Amino acid sequence: MAHLLIDPQLGPHALAGVAGALGDEVVVRPASPVRTPVGALQAESELDELLNGGASWGSVVGFGHGASVAAGLVAAGRAESAVLVDPPHIVAGDRELAAAHRADRSGERLTRGVAALPPGAMDADPRGPFPDAFYLAAAIQLTDDPRLQAEYARVWRAAEEERQPYDLGLGLQPRDPERLNWLSTWKRPDLDTTVWLSQDRDAFARALRARAPGRPLVEQPWGALVWLFAPEQLASALATVLGHKPG
Repeated sequence: MAHLLIDPQLGPHALAGVAGALGDEVVVRPASPVRTPVGALQAESELDELLNGGASWGSVVGFGHGASVAAGLVAAGRAESAVLVDPPHIVAGDRELAAAHRADRSGERLTRGVAALPPGAMDADPRGPFPDAFYLAAAIQLTDDPRLQAEYARVWRAAEEERQPYDLGLGLQPRDPERLNWLSTWKRPDLDTTVWLSQDRDAFARALRARAPGRPLVEQPWGALVWLFAPEQLASALATVLGHKPG
């Protein structure tokens, strides 16, 4: 049975290298075509489409908001297991998780990211396109490496420009947020779901363990952009979970 990698925001822009290292048994879901930058709306659309389709999967690995999709497929019996990589706090419906997320974020990086925005950058048409500095400011909040900042900004821009101009009428909230609540699924002992967190997520990890002691949670030794700077390392770790050799 094939395995699925899904990142609704970036799709193959982020995961092609990882999938290539894993081999033909792994499928990368395209980035969401929904004309919105809102990850929860992208995830909702992807989950709807996958549930309406006929495919079932061995393991589903969801990155970011893709964690909601992966969890939803397991809960619906359409996947045997799921790995939830850096799942988003925003759809978990848990204030303490949101506070833990904020605690893990570097205030210095946030400050530098905001400072990187040129005057008037936030006055751009909200439907897009946006200046390069907008994407670079977000990248600065994720890494201190200038090369990774530039590459992440390029990848993110490429993915978002495929969805632009945005449809502002889509709003910001999914129709049924509970369907995207990966936390509820992960807490169920009858479902095979594991959370992977990148390094520097200590507060988030503690908050998760407090909510479901004993549920599988792995704090990985790499940063959030591992798919960008070391896709082979990520592929090797996933190969162990997916049960086959890379390549």
